[in-house]
Amino acid sequence: MRVRLIILVTGIVVACLFFFTVAGFAGEEGGEPVIRVALLENAESATFKTDGSYLLLNGASGEVIGKPESGETWQVQYNNGKYKVLKDGSQDGVFSGPLALSAGRGAEVSVVASGGRTSTALVGEGTEVLTAGELRARLAKGSFSVASAGGTSTISAGSSQPFFVLQTGNEWRRFRGDLHLSSTGTGLLAVNKVLLEQYLYSVVPSEMPFREAEALKAQAVAARSYALGSLAGSAARDYDVLATEMSQVYRGMDWENPACTAAVEATRGQVLRSSGGEIVMAFFHSSSGGYTENSEDVWTQAIPYIRAKKDDFDWNPVHYNWTVTYDLSQLVDNLAKKKYSLFTVDDIQEVERTATGTRVKKILVTGREINGRQVSYEIFNADRVRSAFGLKSSYFTMTKSFDASGKLVSVTFNGNGWGHGLGMSQYGAYGMAKAGYTYRDILSHYYTNVEIVQEYTS
Repeated sequence: MRVRLIILVTGIVVACLFFFTVAGFAGEEGGEPVIRVALLENAESATFKTDGSYLLLNGASGEVIGKPESGETWQVQYNNGKYKVLKDGSQDGVFSGPLALSAGRGAEVSVVASGGRTSTALVGEGTEVLTAGELRARLAKGSFSVASAGGTSTISAGSSQPFFVLQTGNEWRRFRGDLHLSSTGTGLLAVNKVLLEQYLYSVVPSEMPFREAEALKAQAVAARSYALGSLAGSAARDYDVLATEMSQVYRGMDWENPACTAAVEATRGQVLRSSGGEIVMAFFHSSSGGYTENSEDVWTQAIPYIRAKKDDFDWNPVHYNWTVTYDLSQLVDNLAKKKYSLFTVDDIQEVERTATGTRVKKILVTGREINGRQVSYEIFNADRVRSAFGLKSSYFTMTKSFDASGKLVSVTFNGNGWGHGLGMSQYGAYGMAKAGYTYRDILSHYYTNVEIVQEYTS
């Protein structure tokens, strides 16, 4: 990691050119990339605090709006195309935006000219300081001054990792990296720009419930591959991934733990590539129920590296042999949440199963609308079936109950597994790790014709 600060000093003014070339943040070829994680969408406001060196910048003009200090509470509100900034409840200004809370990587640089003008920037340890073209010092913890005929440069450096704290719902969560605030048209979009490995420090413990080292490494490589694969399809958006299970769960620094961080570092820069050379969208789920599936049976597109596999290592007492019973009103409510509008359900019939024969790929629901008109819905593929009935998995059998007149009263679903059933099973990865398999073995089992490659090292 390297940042170069060049200070050009004249007898009257000081011109400061800041070239931020921190690996990844400036997109250096071959270096660690940055991932953009959407933390809030369509929010009325974003409330945050900071710890360490940060600047709040106006993205439209580049001007410094403020330098948040520890203990201060800042809020950005969006209304009618303007960004209103408040500090500790008092309005600090209104700006055209977007806004950026930019981390200084731990050091503050002040340049004071003979005329009294001061410029301030934030840089990191390892900075090379040049005054009037001459190399004078390398930034380290502590402080020092560099004098010239035109003024004095005072360098203060710290080694702590800066972070910001964002209010999400009723929680305050700590995040590494930068925070960018822009408009969605109806509210605020809050995006965390963070180095990919630091992102994974939180994703791996948020997603993988086990602490077996090889299972954690498999999760790290899968999550890294999924994140990098997401970058390719996000050019038209202001973010790459969501912070929820719709992408990968990311809860910030408070969910990090040493075992998961060690797994991330042990596999740093490693990703899965398919036989065709593309980065694998390494889908994963909690429990396969004993079989994973072909992608086209669960969603729609056939993906050559997401193929059905028998999964003997997945067995667990938590997600096998589950049972749920819905009466008519519950069936109607579940279907209504997925836009299948019915007043009552007359029957539910299985139509087709997946290639493994385990999951229901297509199901037919018949019923009546409120006006009595009979309607039917054919629901497919397997993941829509699971979602339509609010089930843990589409790996199930049905038992239907009717009253004396032949009217459907309830349906009982008995099933195995949890999740869509594509790619790696986390319970299966844990089972393989416990049996002595390596993370490479685990990934080779769940993803077809893939190889682990070193995408970057720094």
